[in-house]
Amino acid sequence: MPSVDSNSPLRLAFPASDIPTECFSLLGDEYELRPLASTDYARGFNEVLSCLVETPDLGEAAWLERFDAMVAANGTYFPIVIVSKSTDRIVAMGSVVVELKFFRGLTRVGHVEDIVVNTKLHSKGLGKVIVSTVMKIAEAKGCSNIILNCSDEKKRELDPSIKAHRLDSSADKTFALGVESLLRKVRLLLQRIADGEEDPLSIYGPPLMPDKRALDARDGPAAPTKRLTPHNDTDSAPDAILGSLKHPRMTGIPAGTSPYAAAPPFQQPTPLCSFSFDEQRRLWQDDRCKRFYRGPPAYTNRHPVQTRAPAVFGADLNYAMDRYVQRDESMPEHLDALVAALQHRTETASAEVRDEVDQERRRAGVVTWRGIITKICTAYEQSASARFADPLDLNAMMVDGTLYLEEHVSASARAEKQRKEADAAMKRFGYYGYAFESYCTVDDAAQVSHARSNDGEPEGWSGDVNTNVQWCCVVKTKLGSNRLIIGGEVDAVLPSHHGREEMVELKTSMQITSAHRNAAKAAVEQERFEKKLLKFFLQSYLLGIGKIVVGFRDFHGLLTTHQEFETLRIPRMVRAGHPVPGQFDAGGQPVLRERSVWEPKDTLGFGDQILSFIRDVVSKHTASSPPADDVDGKIEHAVFRVTFHAPFEHVEIRALSQSEVHDEVQDKRQSGDRVGFLPRRFYEFVRARARQSEAE
Repeated sequence: MPSVDSNSPLRLAFPASDIPTECFSLLGDEYELRPLASTDYARGFNEVLSCLVETPDLGEAAWLERFDAMVAANGTYFPIVIVSKSTDRIVAMGSVVVELKFFRGLTRVGHVEDIVVNTKLHSKGLGKVIVSTVMKIAEAKGCSNIILNCSDEKKRELDPSIKAHRLDSSADKTFALGVESLLRKVRLLLQRIADGEEDPLSIYGPPLMPDKRALDARDGPAAPTKRLTPHNDTDSAPDAILGSLKHPRMTGIPAGTSPYAAAPPFQQPTPLCSFSFDEQRRLWQDDRCKRFYRGPPAYTNRHPVQTRAPAVFGADLNYAMDRYVQRDESMPEHLDALVAALQHRTETASAEVRDEVDQERRRAGVVTWRGIITKICTAYEQSASARFADPLDLNAMMVDGTLYLEEHVSASARAEKQRKEADAAMKRFGYYGYAFESYCTVDDAAQVSHARSNDGEPEGWSGDVNTNVQWCCVVKTKLGSNRLIIGGEVDAVLPSHHGREEMVELKTSMQITSAHRNAAKAAVEQERFEKKLLKFFLQSYLLGIGKIVVGFRDFHGLLTTHQEFETLRIPRMVRAGHPVPGQFDAGGQPVLRERSVWEPKDTLGFGDQILSFIRDVVSKHTASSPPADDVDGKIEHAVFRVTFHAPFEHVEIRALSQSEVHDEVQDKRQSGDRVGFLPRRFYEFVRARARQSEAE
């Protein structure tokens, strides 16, 4: 059944007449050859592309934005597809990019790229048709050279008859030297892949980080950079500072300048698995607690206090607060649920693919919660007047070359946090966010389009708040040189008619005063909200959440409006040169920002550097302190404390004594059940898998 209206006219990436007529005769009647169309996202574009390279789904809006950019570069991009007429689905595709050159009479070069065929149809000769067609398009566009950007093996797989395709042989010597150099690089890359030191997918993107085993085996700390000045002592006794790293602002860089020239490479997060916590905080390795986004109810309520106000208010976020069930946070949960999900993912895989599945975990450089990475990255933006009132402490362990990070909250700090949260006003403000989630989500996708009526409940209310309940996703990604596996709660997903789901983050914030009423107050509140957007952005960006919905409320807890933000567009909103919302000059024109509120390159660059610093120090000192097995029934493994001192000017790392691990990290009562802060069951699983890998 076609996934889009087959009778609708297609908006093509380039005119179909640019495809030479003879190319259409290469296919049988069951297929259609044509340029890529704006509706092809719904015809399985990503599914076919994933046969070539791992392809996270960024959503239709982002896909269309890229399609429109290609169309706008008129005469440059020529993507083509083969579509099955019976299913109206893409089965093969490829493209040629026409590059303009200055040399040899302002010539053109055609780059043939992204040639891919549905793996079930490799015997149909579709790859040969795609390659032949894009080459003929390149010829028609006046390309003197045509370069097929894939390995020789891939060329022979697509078409055994393919040879070097050149329309002008006058530069054969230069071409041969270039090929020889390229082949040397390819042979080196293949050797690194065979040795396990490189990811095969690196042939489609930037170089990946060195193999973690090589990192772990390095002697000494990483060389200092311009913006970071780490210091390492050789004394590994408890309380000795093993490494210290200054905040970039403390290294003498001029005020108002950035130490980072560009953002570090970031790999689009790819889901690995998910899990749920139920009402009793029991862990389930499934999606039973996944919620679906429906949106808040209509803004048709009258204000309970402002009696003369018009009926333009939305949901009352105070509703059912007397039935609010809060999770008991007196006992730390460590990384237990996250690592249990990774272990379950491997153990439930079939024997044929179990080793391959577990490679995702073994290749990770860092495993932690999304919130930890967010705190590390946002630490960069702590200003001199608003640095940490309290230190941020992390516990760190290196097991089988992977760094595990958790936040350390002392018993006294935990008690103080609970005291603050018990304050009536703080509790109410915290509740508003959960109530907004209840109004906006349902537990069954079929309910999204149903009426919002519940007997005796406000419109849109889907159930009382119980913070024990969570649905969490685990993803793999890469920040700079650090491969990450991170887990985090996802508020909801947005179902689509394409069968795909987009993750949604839900937030609440105090409404912003209208500039017409009080321009000065509005400017202050707008700036405060834009600074808050940094945390919103990072929380979603790191986990691959594409949409953020913010509900704005008044002081009494009534929704006044809500706004949807595309995660990837948020940095543009706060960047220098872009309009400031609600601010206009004397001529009525929008006021443009003189400088950015924050820059992703700074926070992400800082996060990458901090993680690399922690890995280097912990790896070095873990190697010198191998685990001691079964001492009084326990396994002792080195644990380190990473402290962001308050006010935040530097980070320090020290090794914890085993008594500190027992009393603080394991909370005394759990020492036999844990190795460091990891569950003993998971720790033994990791070591068993490592021994098995070494034996093979």
